[in-house]
This record gives sequence, structure tokens and C-alpha cells, in this order.
Amino acid sequence: LYDNTTQAVTVQDGGRVLIGTTSEGHGNADDLTIATAAGSLGNTGITIRSSTTGDGNIFFSDATSGAGETKGVIKYAHDGNSLRFNTDGSERLRITSGGPIGVGNTNPQVQYFNNLVVGNNVSGDKGITIRTNSDSSGILAFSDTDIGDANRYDGYIRYSHVTQHMAFYTAGANERVRITSDGKLLIGITAST
Repeated sequence: LYDNTTQAVTVQDGGRVLIGTTSEGHGNADDLTIATAAGSLGNTGITIRSSTTGDGNIFFSDATSGAGETKGVIKYAHDGNSLRFNTDGSERLRITSGGPIGVGNTNPQVQYFNNLVVGNNVSGDKGITIRTNSDSSGILAFSDTDIGDANRYDGYIRYSHVTQHMAFYTAGANERVRITSDGKLLIGITAST
């Protein structure tokens, strides 16, 4: 297909569709390649338009019928304005219209502290893992600024894999409490005497 004298759409042997280009994409994702014409702003995209109460969907399928047609889903639900991600046929992550994120939770906005809600009331343990290597620390930080200075971490919890201790910090980098690897509780000091 041509737009005036410029080739706009190419359908190659085997069914590959190229829009705005004559070169297919990476071999693992080359069935549809969309490119921006030279000289434009450089932005390329796809718009999925649905009704104000409908869903915009991208389905990942491994079958031609049944549950296999929607094993993976990226869905924007206009009724409520949430973005949802499904794996193995079930919703796993939701970003609500107000910004709360639910992992394994479809209603994170109902929780009091709801920026990130992990888990649900289905039986079984839930949790978050901070993974580092053996010469590093895992940290959960609390901040009230976007400036890259010492105040960016007013408080944090740190687990050192080097010495296998957990420490609690307040007012910046001031360690207040430490639990040593052998279970000693140190308050206001970092080593037992």
C-alpha cells in the first residue's frame, strides 16, 4: 500500500506486516513492525480506542479457543480507569485511577496505606523480598523529599548481609537500634561491649 508515492504498508511473504518501514523488527517480535517516518518527532505508537465503559486489550494467546486465548492480558478498563495485567489467565497486578498499585490485589485503593498493596485475603503467606548479594545490604527507606541530599532518607531499615544484622535509622543516617546476628538488641550503640 502506498501513501501518494511513498510505500506506507508492506505485507511480506509469511504474513509479516510493516507500517512506515520496509525492515522488519527483531526476529522474536517481527509479525507487526511500526516505524515513524524520518523527519518527524520520532514518536511511534498505537492507539486502542474503546467506549467509556469498555476495555482496551492486548491478549497473549497459546490457543485458538477457550482459556488459552487470554492466558496473558494487558487491559485498560475505562469503567473505573484502571490498568490491569494478567498472567496464566488471572489478574496479577492493577494500577487504579488514583495511582494505588495492587499486586495480587484488585482493590488496593480500599487499604488505608495504599500506594502499594501486596497480597489479598486468600489463605497463605504473602510478602516482599529485597534481594541483594552477600556483600551488600537490603534497605527499606522513608523519604519526604525528591532532592538528592542527606534528607532524602529520613529513616530506613537496613539488613546487612555482610554482618547479618538489622538496623533502624532515624533523622537521616543515624542508627538508633541494631539487632545483631546472635540476637542481641543494641540501642544507641552499634557494637556490644
